[in-house]
Amino acid sequence: MGATIFYSGQAASRKKKEECISKIVSYSVRHNWNYEFIDIDGKKGINLLIHERCEPVSILFTGDFEFNGFTKTEYAPPSVHKEIIHLFIDLKKSLKKVKLIEDTGYWDDLINPVTKIKQLEIDSISFRNDIMKIIKEQDNRYSNDDQWFWKTDYKYSKLHIPTILSFMRYELSTISDKYVSIQNIYDETETSLLYKEVFNNDFPEEALIFITEVWASKKQKIKVTKAKKNACIEFAWSIAYACFGYNGGFFSQTHRQAHELIDGMGDIKQSPENSLKYLLAIYKYYELDN
Repeated sequence: MGATIFYSGQAASRKKKEECISKIVSYSVRHNWNYEFIDIDGKKGINLLIHERCEPVSILFTGDFEFNGFTKTEYAPPSVHKEIIHLFIDLKKSLKKVKLIEDTGYWDDLINPVTKIKQLEIDSISFRNDIMKIIKEQDNRYSNDDQWFWKTDYKYSKLHIPTILSFMRYELSTISDKYVSIQNIYDETETSLLYKEVFNNDFPEEALIFITEVWASKKQKIKVTKAKKNACIEFAWSIAYACFGYNGGFFSQTHRQAHELIDGMGDIKQSPENSLKYLLAIYKYYELDN
């Protein structure tokens, strides 16, 4: 992921299209953006040259007054990304419809403001008293082939990674005897080809995302819907962020807010027991326990 904005929309009429372009010009002047009017292959509109480290934003209307495009802002200052989003907020009243997909969750915050962010319910998390002993003992029963993954711990991690991994491996092994190694999980999943290159010690964060997504999906007691699948993916990326600081953008508003809560954990490494509580609290935050 990177800081990318995909945008599309439609004006209701020629008059509304002209109104929209007029607003874009006014907004560009206020923000010291360069702009040029363009006419390409029957599409007419405006090209915005916003920042030297940001791709242009081209809003070209078709004969049906529709437009779509995308821009990458990852190398420009964060303020540029926000200014572009605010442009489309300003255009909403002049457009019949407008849609943005972007990686920061900022658009969602403006369109659907959240008055109260959910918290990580650490105090409500409980597990069997002997679970720490069980996951430690089961480690000794498995092959050492994957020890680079199961036992490695990143010194700057907020969570105790071996405990997180051992717990997930233990739960997966109770679902199927095949889930005892990375290779077993890799062989059993439909998405394994996407991760073919990450199962080595050069990419522990990618392997963690993969294992966590599998674990979260397998824990679902009902058929995994598209929404649940997306939540599992976002959850997996959040755990990778807590363990490795691994982050390239956000899938949704919920995903970004989860990372803000993880930041609130501070820089102190959690104990194995608290690490397990945080894993389950973040899982609950994504409503995957329902």
